[in-house]
Amino acid sequence: MQEKRFRGISVSLLCFVISTVFLLLCLSLFIFTARLITPKAAETTPIEYTLFFTAVPKKTAEGIMRGDAAVDAVRKGSLGRISLVEVTPHKREVADGECLRILEDPSLCDMRLTLRASAQTDGRTVAGVSLYIGTKLNIRLPAYTGSGICIKIKEVSV
Repeated sequence: MQEKRFRGISVSLLCFVISTVFLLLCLSLFIFTARLITPKAAETTPIEYTLFFTAVPKKTAEGIMRGDAAVDAVRKGSLGRISLVEVTPHKREVADGECLRILEDPSLCDMRLTLRASAQTDGRTVAGVSLYIGTKLNIRLPAYTGSGICIKIKEVSV
């Protein structure tokens, strides 16, 4: 059987060279695009932020403990761990004829939860949520699910 030749090179060798070059080009293109698509490892900084909750039942507030894990009720990301729980009586305004009175409600309380979390390098993004003063967060704890307002943010040292 005669081997076909193209300008002194066998056709099978030429096909092998062309397919090898094509394979190397495809592989290098894949590696280059994978580097562009793959996100870089995010650097994090520890922060503490405080959330304010109003009109929480007292029995529920008693079940919230330091060290409880907090999860974003919408995005399901970790919002950190509770480092401080402050409970104060809930006060409400009641109109009494011509007077406006402020009364304490014995069954309800207001809470401030301070959470410690790892934020992205901007120092404000936790679990995909950008934290600012006034940001409303839907939070899920082992003993409570509700929404609170961010009232304080600070970076902490490790």
